[in-house]
Amino acid sequence: MIDIPPEILASAFEIGVLTWGIRYLPPMCLVCKEWNQVVISTPHLWGIIEVATDSHAEFLLDQIARAKAAPLTVFVSKGALNSHSLAPVIRGLVALSPNWIKATLFITNGSEVADSSLFFDGTPDTQSLHPPALRHLSMDYIYISEPEWDNHLLSSSIQTFKINGGHNGQVSLSSTIDQLSKTPNVRELTIRYLHHEPRLPEKSLVVYLDSLLSLDVEWVEFPSFLLSSISCRSLNALTIGHSGCQSRTWQIRHMVDASFDPSFRTLSPFLTQWCDPKFLPSALHALKLEQCIAIEDIPMLIRFLARLPHLAVLSLNDDALDYDPERRGTYTDENDILLALASPTGARSGIGGWLCPSLRVLHVEADIDFQRLLDVVVLRGCNSPEVESTGAGPAKTLRCVIGMTCSEGTRESRELLSSLVEEVYCTCIGCCLDQCAAS
Repeated sequence: MIDIPPEILASAFEIGVLTWGIRYLPPMCLVCKEWNQVVISTPHLWGIIEVATDSHAEFLLDQIARAKAAPLTVFVSKGALNSHSLAPVIRGLVALSPNWIKATLFITNGSEVADSSLFFDGTPDTQSLHPPALRHLSMDYIYISEPEWDNHLLSSSIQTFKINGGHNGQVSLSSTIDQLSKTPNVRELTIRYLHHEPRLPEKSLVVYLDSLLSLDVEWVEFPSFLLSSISCRSLNALTIGHSGCQSRTWQIRHMVDASFDPSFRTLSPFLTQWCDPKFLPSALHALKLEQCIAIEDIPMLIRFLARLPHLAVLSLNDDALDYDPERRGTYTDENDILLALASPTGARSGIGGWLCPSLRVLHVEADIDFQRLLDVVVLRGCNSPEVESTGAGPAKTLRCVIGMTCSEGTRESRELLSSLVEEVYCTCIGCCLDQCAAS
């Protein structure tokens, strides 16, 4: 066999276990004596533990014993917490909670929530259980019915936190904010499939996440409620997707008060809040918005972008950006993203000068006017020739353009577009298939 350093082998085996589970290791042990010795002498390989409904308790208990005092990465699948045959395994894992570094817990099984006593009872001093080494946590949203889970697992040590709402009913904004307040040092936060109640909170709710660098909010109803309640001025990347939750619209429509302000289905309230210097993430590097924008959001979105001098990646995938002059009326650089990006004074409502002067990647997925995209690239492309400016100076930083570009405009205009930047990536099905075939 090729002489591979043991530490490199151990890292490769760890990737294998994370990808295919612990069943990946036995075949590796059969390759040669050296590989077998690496597996035997590396306890943390056995510390990647997956508990599923079809798992054998004896095998998992043996794996826990092999892990010894190694850091533990724990996966508990749906339904596993309700399996009495796996109760000894769960108790063994909880007893080793000081060694947890990463945990993914599926606490619900459909509409059924696992009783927290099945997880914590029978272990010593569970009232003070806060895994001290736990840095990465992913769990179902079960705050309302079983807040004990949060009390045991959430702490200031959490750096990566994922909340998966699943098919739970509506929840109050205050309960979500309370969860987040228990992880004040989180650096990466993902919130998905949450359905907040369609009403304003009785009092202003704000949680300060000063260490947060990445925020991903997808399939969350009324996202402005949530985002307006989060202050994260160090944020580096923001993703908002599918905020309409169309699959559930019919379920909640009859529960919305007739006096409810429809603007809270839009992003404008949160964008207005985040334009405030007390909330503004001025160092934001990447912004991705997917099927969450209303037409009336666009002017406020431009005002928000006008306050982001360091934004390098802007990804917009939304039907609200479709070119439709009959519906939209007159387009200006105050209500159209592409016109604003092509204007030397596009950021006049904020820092002044060009909108997003550090922009390097522009991804627009909509039925746009190709000429307007070309106008942006002519002025902003990194390979664009020098152009006269109005004092602001050309912001020739754009290096990559992404979108459905292969069939837009004329052949000459597409060639011009490609010549002005380093890369043009078409996202149409045909081009994507060609890319897959070539790779």
